[in-house]
Amino acid sequence: MKLCKLLIVTSKWPGKCNSSDGGNSTVRELIDILKEHLSIDILYFGKNAMSDSRIGVDKIFCCNIDFDHYESYSAVDDSKFSIRLMQSLISAETIERYFKEYDCIVLIHNMFLLGIDPENKELLSKIVLFPMFTGEDYKLCGEMVPRGYLEKEKKLMSKVRAIIVPSQREKMTLEDLYAVNKERIHIIHRCVDRFPFMEHCIMGNSISIVYIASVRKQKAHMDSVYLLKKVIECGIEANLYCIGAIQDKDIYKNCIFAADGMGIGNNLFFTGNLEYEDIKKYLKNAAFNISVSKWETFGRGIFEGFAAGVPTIVLKRILSINEIVAPTVAPLQCNDIDEMAKYIIKLRDNNEEYVSESKKGLELRKILSTENVKDQLIKVLLG
Repeated sequence: MKLCKLLIVTSKWPGKCNSSDGGNSTVRELIDILKEHLSIDILYFGKNAMSDSRIGVDKIFCCNIDFDHYESYSAVDDSKFSIRLMQSLISAETIERYFKEYDCIVLIHNMFLLGIDPENKELLSKIVLFPMFTGEDYKLCGEMVPRGYLEKEKKLMSKVRAIIVPSQREKMTLEDLYAVNKERIHIIHRCVDRFPFMEHCIMGNSISIVYIASVRKQKAHMDSVYLLKKVIECGIEANLYCIGAIQDKDIYKNCIFAADGMGIGNNLFFTGNLEYEDIKKYLKNAAFNISVSKWETFGRGIFEGFAAGVPTIVLKRILSINEIVAPTVAPLQCNDIDEMAKYIIKLRDNNEEYVSESKKGLELRKILSTENVKDQLIKVLLG
């Protein structure tokens, strides 16, 4: 029985498309979990609309604007945050046109909150927010965030009905830097059991390393290039596959240029955004899954790759890892790129230890399963 009407506001197409970042996964996850309990409509801002919207969606309202920003960011001199502020006025106007028909409005990203009138209590009281990444998080990654962007976030985030975050780390950010009442913040981890588990073992002389992350400053792709160089210098045949949208073309070009200069250009591949079926093929053939990100509030690519059975190695600067899972099911953590290369070499030469790391994924996928997340989401959205 349909208990109430839900509107999901997103820039991620809910059905099949050439995109699979954290926002896409969150939208699809919500639909699959809630479709038996709620009547779900989608308000979509973007240019990837396709005919297959996803089973469980009743209606889709489309606003054909590049809210994923990849075209806009490269076409203007202003920052992506200024673009978001401008676009938030468009999204707010559209949301206000529809919200009275719904019992709950889910916003997938803070940018959809920024243009809403702080005095519109009727609308704000219906909003459940998935921040995805706050301005303060972007600052921790070294990005220059305009004061106006942060001020709008801080003015509005404390007024919504509820905020769903994937980790204690993000909850602390909202409490300490945004003064959000802790009673409104709900920690619900993301599901990571989307890809099937396969026990991995080292086969042959060549290894494939995957890094699932959009190309932007936060993800520090140049560090992954240096890692590849160190592994190859140790006599191991290795290829690095960077899987994700190329949001910052300068970073992408610099990585290619650096790899060519190091003589490893033929070992580095940027796939761009891929659908889940394509990512599944890369994970099946991968020897290692890595992250060299500067900061994560969760790190879906880290956990999904690990839960698929790919031994996973990350940098310790990703502080949220230890707050999400216990050490017995956590990926291996390193102080720096040198240590990460040593771990890869060590596991590459010790198949028993390698297989042991792979098997951790079975336990991880139970802990961060769709079933475990389901009841928590329903409680918050129907509460």
